[in-house]
Amino acid sequence: MADLLSTSITGGVIQKSGTNTVSTVVAIKPYLEVDSISFESTNSISFVSTAYDINADKIVVAYRDDTDAGKGKAIVGSVSAVSVSPAVITWGTPVTFANYETTATAGSNSAYNGPAIVYDVNAQKMVIAWSKGDRNPNGIGTYAGKGTSKVGTVSGTGTGATITFSGAEGDWDTSGLTPDGTDVNFTKQLKYEPNAQKMVITWHGYGNTNTQGSSPIIGMQGWASVGTVSGTSISWGTAVLVESDAESNATTGGATGAEYRHASLVYDTASQNIVIAWEGSTASLGTQSMIRVGTVSGTSITFGPRIKHMIDTTVLPDADASDMSYDTAAQKIVLIYTDYSTYIGDRYATARVGTVSGTGGTASIALGIPVAYNRAPVRGNNIIYNTNAQKHLVTSVRYTVTDPMVNNIQSQEGTVTSVTLTCTTTNSSTTVTTASTSSLAVGMSISGTGMGAGSDPTTVTTITSITNATTFVLSANATASGSTSLIFTSISFSEEVTIERTSTSPYSYTFLNNPSAYDSSTYRMYVSRPSPNPSVMITNFKASAITIDLSTGGIFTLDLQNTDGPGITSFTVSNVDQTTNTVQSFILKITQGSHGPVLATGVTSRQIIWSELTNIKWPSDEGPNIPTLTATDNAVDILSFTTYDKGVTWYGSVVGQNFI
Repeated sequence: MADLLSTSITGGVIQKSGTNTVSTVVAIKPYLEVDSISFESTNSISFVSTAYDINADKIVVAYRDDTDAGKGKAIVGSVSAVSVSPAVITWGTPVTFANYETTATAGSNSAYNGPAIVYDVNAQKMVIAWSKGDRNPNGIGTYAGKGTSKVGTVSGTGTGATITFSGAEGDWDTSGLTPDGTDVNFTKQLKYEPNAQKMVITWHGYGNTNTQGSSPIIGMQGWASVGTVSGTSISWGTAVLVESDAESNATTGGATGAEYRHASLVYDTASQNIVIAWEGSTASLGTQSMIRVGTVSGTSITFGPRIKHMIDTTVLPDADASDMSYDTAAQKIVLIYTDYSTYIGDRYATARVGTVSGTGGTASIALGIPVAYNRAPVRGNNIIYNTNAQKHLVTSVRYTVTDPMVNNIQSQEGTVTSVTLTCTTTNSSTTVTTASTSSLAVGMSISGTGMGAGSDPTTVTTITSITNATTFVLSANATASGSTSLIFTSISFSEEVTIERTSTSPYSYTFLNNPSAYDSSTYRMYVSRPSPNPSVMITNFKASAITIDLSTGGIFTLDLQNTDGPGITSFTVSNVDQTTNTVQSFILKITQGSHGPVLATGVTSRQIIWSELTNIKWPSDEGPNIPTLTATDNAVDILSFTTYDKGVTWYGSVVGQNFI
């Protein structure tokens, strides 16, 4: 084998072979900690949604029980401490929150609007929203598809953990026409607004025979309502139009039947606004994907202008599938979606970074250039922000157009860069000067006075080249002169990591339409799924797995700078020489890195948790957790590992520590 630091023992003489090629070891992210923890072993369920209760330190899964007449149920899970890997979830007993059909259906339409659950940080309560029974255009029936909600209180632990719904239902829609049963992705449409300490929900009506308040519902108009939790109950303000039929028709050149679907919500902390993205489409004019900013005041919400973020000439199933997250470090919105436009196309997973400004009727968002981060057809896009590592985890189902039943569920990490600089521009010129261009890069999107922004990618101004230390060039002429503050943004992604493979398309797509719950104290993300068995997957944001590939060399370097969490708990050595009587060794140089915001509270340095790595042995006088990596910023430790049994056991020794 080439490029190995290996030896073979022949007649008591050690024979050396190979060369000492240096290879870089990268800590793998995201790390799939647990593939499946079942919470329902008997009944068939659908439309799961998950939330994390910060106060109770519990996860709650809400779902529709298909076996039990479609009733709405919730179950509470207690998760093992972060030191236990892989994680264990102990489930309580399911609790019924709706003793009737909890999704809207119409004929053969398939409902994608199962219950949504979100945690209210101020009230320390769970809020579950759902649609009552069958949607009926004539408002016939006991429930007639009306939208309602309940407040739940989590208590207990382990098998005794439960959620109590003692208050009355609070209706957020009384029209009996919510939501339509096609491609709604309802669980992404409920969010908590921390500034006003309110809940915000959005949905679309269907048909034209009923009214929402005093306004008639025509076509598939989009609505939003603001909810207030008080004690164990919730009340909702008057619904406000997000996308009226008149606006839809204006967008589509007067065509009727425009839709409001695939909506997603996010809260922008910096501007204290709610942002809603959705797909509107017509059979004649294709997909018109929109984004709009709204300001909550009291029990209502006021929206700024609609902005098109993706335009396509065709209407395709599962189009757009948008989701959004908020980057607290960069103070930006990240919008992800499946792009069908001529700019990106081919159903690629695409991201745009948005800067929100204004309030009320003037609230708006400037979108950066689209970035295709997964150049393959995708569906079921999800995104969640890791506040500790300041990264965005995106998850999509990657499939082939010719065989959509073959799916890989893939995750990637996205990093937003945002820089604000004072620049001098000249009207009708592409040359810009600033104090220093050292923090800029070609391809960055630019927003601010004199720059294009907002909708069509061709109007977004970017950096095409950097001339020198103080000058850069724009992709389009500036439209104003003078000194001004400009915002530069970009987003980059890691390579795809396949966290699951399946051959059942509805299974993959359905569970990825549900929001994930994130616990910042344990770095764990919980993704619930209805099938093939009702269960929860746990993906860990921390860099807890590394692989030493001996086919690439015998000396390896590992920089811990970009890892976070308590430490590395998986240490794999691959491509070990399987020749009998061969002794094989490798050296690992570890750099601690500088300490920064990626470290959790109370964590003073990044470590390898040797006690969890049973395949690695140390001298008895060093103990099971020794050696402890040097905690000093940028310190270097060098370790050596040797196997005498083809990689089953590795014997470690310290070459030296605290090289600085």
